[in-house]
Amino acid sequence: MKYYADFSRSKWNPDDFWHAGFYSIPHRKPFEQEDDCITNGLAPDFFKPDPTKMVSDAEIAGMDHNDFAFTAYITKQKFVPTVNIKSDFSFESFGAPTYAYGTGVEKDEEMYVYQTQVEVTLWEEGINYWHIELKPEEKIHKVTLLKHDKFELAGGRHYIEIDFTKNGISVNLDGRESNLDFPLFDEGYVGFIGCEGMNRFYYLDIEEKD
Repeated sequence: MKYYADFSRSKWNPDDFWHAGFYSIPHRKPFEQEDDCITNGLAPDFFKPDPTKMVSDAEIAGMDHNDFAFTAYITKQKFVPTVNIKSDFSFESFGAPTYAYGTGVEKDEEMYVYQTQVEVTLWEEGINYWHIELKPEEKIHKVTLLKHDKFELAGGRHYIEIDFTKNGISVNLDGRESNLDFPLFDEGYVGFIGCEGMNRFYYLDIEEKD
């Protein structure tokens, strides 16, 4: 199974994705189109996250830099691991472009929210690996920082390749290797997120590997 999106103007279909997010992020602002990429851009006026809708023992993504939108798309196409992702992304002096693999979304009234997923977040201090768990009865997400691979990551354009396997995650970021041992899912959906800065995505290439 394969999927490819070139995020240049008029070359991809937003309907291939659910536009989802956290309960703590009340807005659902779509990605903005630029000539050769898409960007999360600025948040709607007067946006504030609701910290009561998240439980975490770490600093939570999306809870600062609130001038910028939290925008997350998840494929409607399902994949079976090993799931290989290749992508180019960029951020400016700070940001948190993120790639995710999980069990999909749940619709609550007119808003899609994450179910359970793992995330690979790139930021100026390296890579964070997160586990996101939906608690539907309470309408909250439990967010756990699984690992922080700490190093300096400069703003600008970067290449990333990620393997989501049943036993963990392997990352190649501009030739730098990183990994996480953690049990994942027998099948799931791929997502990407722009938040905490001006993040840009240029393409998304997904393929199941034997």
